[in-house]
Amino acid sequence: MKSKLIAPPLFLCLFSLIISIAFYCFQLNSWNLEQPSSTRFFQQSFKASISQYEYLPALLASDDNVQNSLINQNKHQDSDQDNLNRQLQFVANRSGASAVYLMNRTGKVLAASNFDQNGSFLHQNYSFRPYFKNAIEKKIRQFYYAIGATTGIPGFFISEPVLNIEGNVIGVIVVKLDLREWEESWRDAGQNILVASQNNVIILSGKEQWRYKSVGPLSEQLQFSMLKQQQFGKTRISSLFQKTYELARYLNLSLSFWIIDDEAYLVNSFPITDTRWNLYYLEKNSRFTQNAFIFFVIFLGALSLGYLYYRERQSKLLSRKQAADDELRHSRELETIIDKIQIGVVSINQQGNILFLNDAARGLLQLDTLTEKHPPVPIQSVLDMRMIAPFESYLLQSSDVMVPFHETTVLSQNQQSTPVMFAISQANIENDTRLLVTLINIEKRQKAEQAVIKLNESLEEQVEHRTQALRDAQAVMVQQSKAAALGQMAATVVHELSQPLSAMNSSITAAQLKVNKDDWTGAVRSISRLAPLSEKMNNVIKLLKYFSYEDGEDIQRQDLALLIKQSINLYQDKLKEKKVNINLENLQSLVTVKINPLKLDLVLTNIIQNAIDAMQQCEQPVITIAMVSLYNKAIITIEDQGDGINSRVMGQLFDPYFTTKDIGKGLGLGLSICYEIIQEYHGSIVAENRPQGARFTITLPLDID
Repeated sequence: MKSKLIAPPLFLCLFSLIISIAFYCFQLNSWNLEQPSSTRFFQQSFKASISQYEYLPALLASDDNVQNSLINQNKHQDSDQDNLNRQLQFVANRSGASAVYLMNRTGKVLAASNFDQNGSFLHQNYSFRPYFKNAIEKKIRQFYYAIGATTGIPGFFISEPVLNIEGNVIGVIVVKLDLREWEESWRDAGQNILVASQNNVIILSGKEQWRYKSVGPLSEQLQFSMLKQQQFGKTRISSLFQKTYELARYLNLSLSFWIIDDEAYLVNSFPITDTRWNLYYLEKNSRFTQNAFIFFVIFLGALSLGYLYYRERQSKLLSRKQAADDELRHSRELETIIDKIQIGVVSINQQGNILFLNDAARGLLQLDTLTEKHPPVPIQSVLDMRMIAPFESYLLQSSDVMVPFHETTVLSQNQQSTPVMFAISQANIENDTRLLVTLINIEKRQKAEQAVIKLNESLEEQVEHRTQALRDAQAVMVQQSKAAALGQMAATVVHELSQPLSAMNSSITAAQLKVNKDDWTGAVRSISRLAPLSEKMNNVIKLLKYFSYEDGEDIQRQDLALLIKQSINLYQDKLKEKKVNINLENLQSLVTVKINPLKLDLVLTNIIQNAIDAMQQCEQPVITIAMVSLYNKAIITIEDQGDGINSRVMGQLFDPYFTTKDIGKGLGLGLSICYEIIQEYHGSIVAENRPQGARFTITLPLDID
């Protein structure tokens, strides 16, 4: 059993985990496939930014002022030197270059655009730089990235050899570019982008702590060479990542992970053409794992809700099927009982058409089985209903017992009429009002009566004897009727006096306990309740004596809130004994009605007692009583916290002698009397179920003068 309960949640978690892992892999794959197109923009923009300066060194190398400055470097005047410096400054400002400077064959700077600034390149010697050496030796344009030896500002250097008419190198012109604005744009956009040189050293990065780190370890020879060239100052280059992982995928592709500062990054690399540099795009793996976790939670939640809905649906369907099977079984059992009973039972609608009849009724009425194909058969066509006129309008009345037992005959086409005795009563079946007709064959009884009549006609003495016997029997029946009426009245008296007697016993018990304990606190209050309770019992006896008569002087204008409080006050000992709390809500003052206060007290105490009985299993029972006035009516509600009222008996709740209590605990008269009292004062009383417990609503007309 436990395995069946645990298996579905484990399966849902495992399935959600598998789907989430698949979603995680899908994210990695999508990111890896989308990055070439996403980073192509960065590649092209970066390459275009560099390419727009490639023409500038070549253009300056062919300039006459530059050529003359190198040829006549030992003979030039100060004015010529100043003019060349200002020319290079103008070129740098207009082109956006960081600096432009001219070196002779020994590496000494003859002219510079920053001649008038602190940290000027003028008269500096950069012969140790590879961009100078390679330009002199190879006579072609050179590209180089390094930290400035003079300013300490990193930059990208484009060098061009200056050739004389014979084609010999006489100097080198250099344009320095500041690429830090790219790093700022990447940092502002939150992009983890970096650019590594041909030596796998990171020269540009959106994160400053990543700059001048290597993509993997560097050889000692390369480290020594970069320190000698002062490419990155005196910084010894260390690896950016501690570990790398390569995950092979389909179509000869792979996923690369770098572990940087104990955090995993997914990496894609792309070469930058004509520079031997590589552009790397990094994304935190935590972004994908977080999305996968959120997806797992949402997916698991959706699956769980779907599973719970499915379980609830299956449970409801199973319950409905079980209820339908039980109802069908009960219906079949009832049909079997009705069919086998020796009394004829006929179901008719309020138009008098026969809807159902059992075997006994079918035999008495001489009718075949009813089918939907046949036209409806009126009960008047098979039973003589002339003693009830007009029968059609009589069927529309709504009283419980509509017709007492009457004798009539079956209308038969074979001229053989069968005498029967019948009665009609109302029944609510599936929210449909139907009428039940019970039939008893009295043919044998009539034959016996006719035999007695014939015998009496011939035997006058015997007739006298039988007449006297009948009179004696009638007297016995009258006596029995009186006894039954007396029993009913006695039951009513017992029922109505039991509650004040119980309250008196509670007060007396409380007083005795206080006497025994020599504690007189509250004793006077408990004893003071005895007189009102005694008076109430006397009034109940008077009320039951004159219950069938109309109220005369007892009907008075009463404050409804005051009457409710008085009734509860007289019932306090009983409530304390049962540990029941009364919660009074919205008892509006100055709400008056014309009513006998004793009868209203009878109604309230009956309903409160029923509420107490319904809450016997509650740990902290509470009864809530509220009263408001609305539309010239006073509305009283009494709510309990019990198990509510069974819907099957809701329609019989106010019927006399109907009770759901055990034998000896109730006679079924309390709510019937309440109903009659409220009806007497042109009000209404309704019972209904709440989410927890039951509610009785009493409506009385206001006394408005």
